[in-house]
Amino acid sequence: MKDHGLEQEVQRGDRSERHQQDGGRAHEQGQHEQLPRVDVESRPGPRKGSIPHTVYGSAGGFGGLSREGRSRPAGYTSSVRTQEGPGAPSSADAAGAEIPDIPLPFEKRLVPEAVYLDVLDATIEALDDAEVSYLFVGGIASAALGRPRLSVDVDIIVRPHDAPAVLEALAGAGFRTQETFPEWLFKGERDGVVVDVIFVSSGGIYLDQEMVEHARTVEFAGRKIRVAGPEDLIMMKAMAHSEPTPRYWFDALGIIARADIDWDYLLQRARLGPRRVLSLLFYAISKDLVVPERPINTLYALAMSGDTEVLDGDGTRP
Repeated sequence: MKDHGLEQEVQRGDRSERHQQDGGRAHEQGQHEQLPRVDVESRPGPRKGSIPHTVYGSAGGFGGLSREGRSRPAGYTSSVRTQEGPGAPSSADAAGAEIPDIPLPFEKRLVPEAVYLDVLDATIEALDDAEVSYLFVGGIASAALGRPRLSVDVDIIVRPHDAPAVLEALAGAGFRTQETFPEWLFKGERDGVVVDVIFVSSGGIYLDQEMVEHARTVEFAGRKIRVAGPEDLIMMKAMAHSEPTPRYWFDALGIIARADIDWDYLLQRARLGPRRVLSLLFYAISKDLVVPERPINTLYALAMSGDTEVLDGDGTRP
């Protein structure tokens, strides 16, 4: 009678020995067929004393995180270019090449007030010297025209064709810079303070001549600065509001409660998003803030009919 257990053990031992022999031959053969060497260290690096600058490729969408993972920005691709990147090996190069890590967009963090104000002053000086049109938006503008609140970054809006010059001016003032999302946002960073250079805000809002003419000069931390007018800020907050940014509407409520608003101008700007602005104004009413009847009626008529001629009428539906 055969010992089937012993026979199976012998067969397993034979297979294991053959596997080890085959692996040894493959290893010896591999020693003679090494992959071509990629000399990463010979790549030209950034010039001494230059300011690091990053360009992020983008496949579309305005900011936020990609659906594939929370750790990558929307539009993040493996072909991100950096200032020293044209000669860098690609993913198609030989295995084992030491490809440098790709930096992520600058992260905002809380810094001492003195540091924040120093960076704000440096931003103002750099942009004034560059002679470009810009207005403060975001937390600084919201605090100046509405409710006081903490801001850990600096937000400015510029004309699209001025955005490269603004980034260059910041780099010249000692900022690190990124073309973070080339379709709408660049960034600068200095001493832990991030400057968002916005040239297309959510909903297709640009710095145009009307926005410049309705801007306000206000005092912020003892400084005279130019901010977008309350009407444009309300519009931006209404359009940019989303689940991760609920405070935008509360910023807008603070502006509605405290600022002197040109309701006719707000109605003209609201053509880009009448339902968003109408919803915001209804919410303001629900919070017991005073909103005139005409803007409500006009926006409702515009939202229901799509006829912009109602903006020139008394707010009733045609």
